[in-house]
Amino acid sequence: MCRSQSRVLAFRGFRWAVACLIAIGATAVFGTTVVIVVPVKAKGSGPLYRIRENGKWGYMDRRGSVVIPAQFEHAEDFFEHKAVVSLEAKTGYIDEAGKWQIEPKFLSAGCFKGGVAVAGSLGAQGLIDSTGRFLIDPQFETIEDFSEGLAAAKEEQLWGYINKTGRWVIPPRFAEAYPFVDGLALARLADRWVYIDPAGGVVRDNVWDGAN
Repeated sequence: MCRSQSRVLAFRGFRWAVACLIAIGATAVFGTTVVIVVPVKAKGSGPLYRIRENGKWGYMDRRGSVVIPAQFEHAEDFFEHKAVVSLEAKTGYIDEAGKWQIEPKFLSAGCFKGGVAVAGSLGAQGLIDSTGRFLIDPQFETIEDFSEGLAAAKEEQLWGYINKTGRWVIPPRFAEAYPFVDGLALARLADRWVYIDPAGGVVRDNVWDGAN
């Protein structure tokens, strides 16, 4: 799931902020309110920057102009032209004009990647398409991002890997599991780290030193 990073800059009582902040990707504006600018954008995210004003989140462009006024309880970066935002304790998705693309109806939701996103409640997650329809009903404790056709998923405190239909390709047996990269994934059994292939076979055993 997407995880935006927040490196905070706060401005109090200034009418404008020095334009050289553009060099790090942000400019702060606005009168006597407190504006917190978050210039650290997730890799591959859209053109807008998250801002926080008076406890609410919104978005600005690279020039520092507010595009979407601060109104959300929580906000993530844009991916595939949609951003995860929360309002009245429910989570949905807006477009880059601030219009709802998927109404807030989830308790938790992740960023879109490859046309799908993880969403559901805090204890039961599934997979939705770009319209908000569930492709996989909420049933997993946690689902991570898909990579090379598989996603690490957690059930009864153990991790395995599912495909986009929700079927277990590698049944849950790991204490930890990481995404596949170039055909291999790092995972931890009860007593050691291993590299596995997409069928779940151990390619290299006891790889802690090399993998870490």
